[in-house]
Amino acid sequence: MTNAPANLGEPILQARGLAKSFLGLQALQDFSASVRPGEILGIIGPNGAGKTTCFNLLTGFLAPTAGTIEFKGQDITGVPPDRIARIGIARTFQNIRVFGSLSVAENIEAAAQMRHHTSLWETLIGGPGFRRSEAEVRARAREYLAFFDLTPYAERPAASLPYGFQRRVEIARAMATRPSLLLLDEPAAGMNPAESDDLHQHILDLRTRFGLTILLVEHDMRLVMNLCERIIVLNYGEIIAQGKPEEVRADPQVIAAYLGEDHSAGGASAAPTGETGA
Repeated sequence: MTNAPANLGEPILQARGLAKSFLGLQALQDFSASVRPGEILGIIGPNGAGKTTCFNLLTGFLAPTAGTIEFKGQDITGVPPDRIARIGIARTFQNIRVFGSLSVAENIEAAAQMRHHTSLWETLIGGPGFRRSEAEVRARAREYLAFFDLTPYAERPAASLPYGFQRRVEIARAMATRPSLLLLDEPAAGMNPAESDDLHQHILDLRTRFGLTILLVEHDMRLVMNLCERIIVLNYGEIIAQGKPEEVRADPQVIAAYLGEDHSAGGASAAPTGETGA
């Protein structure tokens, strides 16, 4: 496993007692977790376990029924997604959400604009401030195009790219907002093993180069087990296990959640190690 130890400082993200219900259905309950700076933390679980609900709460797409969220010591509970992005949390989605008709470069530039502000007058007259801002946006887009090996496709419509490349565009666009915490929702979905291996290396390189903390929801167990320092396992909206990959892999409750109660006596050999629905 090519994992670096996480920073042992104060948590960058702290969730306490998070819960979310929909018309009486408890999608998530009593979710508490700390994420340390520089850590890669995985969240796994069977279908309907509450993983995406958790991401939606952390990024402001849903308001929690109960509980609190702190980011860098600031209470961000219920803060809307645009403000969440501005304070340094970016995310991707389970279903790719690129701007299909825009070019790959334009997708990334659109996100980079969030960090650049010019007055209406400067924009209308194309003044020095506007030109400087536009140059910085293009430079940032070129940086991420190169990092994700997307430069040859910069002028192509994003929707025309193969699925794996569209995933790269989405992550590059998230990175263009300059986050310190990146949430990846099933980034390896639809990828073949070679593409998944490339993604693995890109995630490690992102952390090293940009000092990122990463929260990962994924169903590719090979990727999760080899990439994450810690893993949280959800089932029916509750945390049933957490710890290092080798601890989670051997946990009887995790084995039962993925394979059924009849397999729980199988021990570590029956634990999720291949590709499992999430």
